[in-house]
Formats: sequence, C-alpha cells, structure tokens
Amino acid sequence: PDDYRSGDFVLDITGGTVIDLASGAEKPITGQDGTSLIDGSVHVLGVADAPTNAGATYSEVVSTHNVTVTLRAQYADIDGSENHFFVVKVPAGLTLNGSYTALTNAEKLAMGLDTGATWYKVNANSNTAANASATVSFKVSADYDPSNELEYAAAAQEKSGYATGKQYAASGVQTVAIPDIPNTAPVGAEAEVTAVLSAAAAMHGTLDVAAMFTDAEHDIVTPQSVSFGSGSAVALNPSGSVTIDGEHGTLKVTGDGAGHYTYDYVLHHGANVNITDHDSFNFSGKDSYGADATSLGKLTFEFD
Repeated sequence: PDDYRSGDFVLDITGGTVIDLASGAEKPITGQDGTSLIDGSVHVLGVADAPTNAGATYSEVVSTHNVTVTLRAQYADIDGSENHFFVVKVPAGLTLNGSYTALTNAEKLAMGLDTGATWYKVNANSNTAANASATVSFKVSADYDPSNELEYAAAAQEKSGYATGKQYAASGVQTVAIPDIPNTAPVGAEAEVTAVLSAAAAMHGTLDVAAMFTDAEHDIVTPQSVSFGSGSAVALNPSGSVTIDGEHGTLKVTGDGAGHYTYDYVLHHGANVNITDHDSFNFSGKDSYGADATSLGKLTFEFD
C-alpha cells in the first residue's frame, strides 16, 4: 500500500514463489490454472514517522520571571493515525508552569532519549496538520544558569496497529538557550506607628515588616535585619525574637515566620516626662533573587 494509506486496499500477487515458514519449502504462488495457492491474510502494520525540521523560539516576561517557548515541527503522517507531541528536558533553574506527564523509561528508550533524565510530554496543537506546534512556559529561578540549555525533540506515536518497536519516532534532540531574566530590586517604604502612652508603660503593636517592601516582579521579599542609626544590623529571627536599642528605648521584635513582627517598645524616660518623640529603625529585606532594599520603621509615641 501507499505509505500513508488508510482503509482497505487490494494486494494482487502473481507468479513467483513463497517460502512455507512451517516446512521451509519453496512453493509456487499460483497453480497451473492461474488460481492462487495462498490461503490467509496479509497484515499491514503501522510505523511511526519521525517529524522533521523541529525548532523552537522563546519570549520572556520580565515582570513575572516567566519564559514561554514555542516548539514547532513538520509531520508527514497527517491522517489522524498518530499522536503528535514534543518532549522537553528541563534544566536546573527552570520550573514548568502547569502539569505535564513525564515519559516512562520504555517511552524514552523507544524515542532514543536519555533515560537518566526526566522528559516531559507536551501535546502538539494538531494531529492532522503538516506544521504543528506547542507552547510551554517556565518560571526562571534565581539560581538558573543560562549555559544549561533546554533540550527538546518532536515526536510521533502510532495510535494502534503498529509494528513491534515502531510505535514511536522522534526527531533528533535539539537545544535552545534561555537567557537569564534581569531582576529588579525591591523598594522599601516608610511605615509609621503612633501610640499615646504614659512614661511608665510599654508600647506594643504589630509592624508588618514584609509589607514595607514592594517588588515590581511580585517576588516574595523576606525581612532580613533591623538596625538603629549607624549601629550594627541585628538579624531578624522569623520564629523567635531580637532586641535592639533606640535613642529613647529598646525595641524587641518577635517574628511569626511570615514577615509580621510584634514590637514591644520599653521606654527609658523618667515618669515625669511629657513630650512627643519617636525612634526610627531601618529594616532590610531581600527578594528571592538576592536583591535587597531598606525600609524605615518609625515608632512615634506621645506621652500623656
């Protein structure tokens, strides 16, 4: 039959001989009267066709640290008897957005892929188009090394009636270099808390340190330390507490593990003081890509 024929076809055999597999004897195909001496059926089994001209392009969205890769290839068998897809091997530092099926070792072997690595299947947009494509997106992490290229291949799978060892076929593995995405440092903002209290009392409250930072790419900013004036920074303890002296009192900062810190400000003033005053503390924060910023936490207190 034709390479990509579907449906019934007529196989006309005339003249010549065949080998009897049971006995090994050579037998004629037709008798003296021209009638066929062959009984039985001829089975034609499918063979997956390897895609060609595989390629990839990418686009990046700096604001979200995402990269979208478009994969494309040409497929010869477009009668719907094959599943068309792509396979990708994701390097360290890139994370697939969405859910994809990992290939089994048997599938990797059938397509000539590295069995020691994880390959994911990305379905093409058509099983009946000569030019098919697929898009897949990745999150680029802070530790991504652009020298570790993304590996991919185009592949085809016969749906049924395939010859042994011929269910899968793939193009050669190719690579595409994904550049690192520049990171924008977070920005610190001033946060002020005011309380009216007596000189003998302590000032308590919650200062949302994480909220004192904004990040253009919506990265998580983790509070790192607190300092006063030109003094040394004291590392914050996300699950414990630290203390630091200001000009008018001592600040105790207790973390809850999520960037929210409860302050307990113990005054150093005498009992007869009647003023309005404040202390300001510098908080540092760092985003998940290592960029940092400083914000100002201002504690203002009025004495009655």
